[in-house]
Amino acid sequence: MNKIATIISAASLAVVSVSASAWGWGDNGFGDGWGDGWADGGFNFNMSASGHGHGYGRGYNHYYDGYGPYYGYAPYGYGFPVQPAVELTDEQKQAIADQQARFAADMQKAQQQAAEYYAAQPFPGDAMRAQGDAFRARMDAEHEARIKEMDARMEEFRKASDERRKAVEEAHKARMQERAAKAEAKHGA
Repeated sequence: MNKIATIISAASLAVVSVSASAWGWGDNGFGDGWGDGWADGGFNFNMSASGHGHGYGRGYNHYYDGYGPYYGYAPYGYGFPVQPAVELTDEQKQAIADQQARFAADMQKAQQQAAEYYAAQPFPGDAMRAQGDAFRARMDAEHEARIKEMDARMEEFRKASDERRKAVEEAHKARMQERAAKAEAKHGA
């Protein structure tokens, strides 16, 4: 792998050094070297990086690992003294209770207003549902009309079939009577 990387690096360096050559400055007749010339160059650069970090901190109280005298901004660690709870006066208790009651009433009022607002808004699907219902009713009416037409045609076919069957039965009955009459005439006389 190192050989391949070395070969690629050497080839890249050779290409850059050859393509970055310039042809002289020339002379414009004043001897200052600012004449005609040309240059061609190319450069390609690619860099990739990644990183990973890990940290450990002990806060501002780095002398005691967070335990003991509290030189930091707030007491931390364990075993720090807890301040005693302050007893509220009756006026303070009443003010807190009034504030909580007002908040609960305001929240209930806001919820009621939101419910009324959304209840008053037309449902976006109502127009589509109405169109669908009208289409369905029209299709049902057309279906019923087609069924009635098919039933009427079936009744016509049934009547025609019954008439043909009666005609066939009568013709058969007439032939059978004719045969019976011929047989009786032939054997009975």
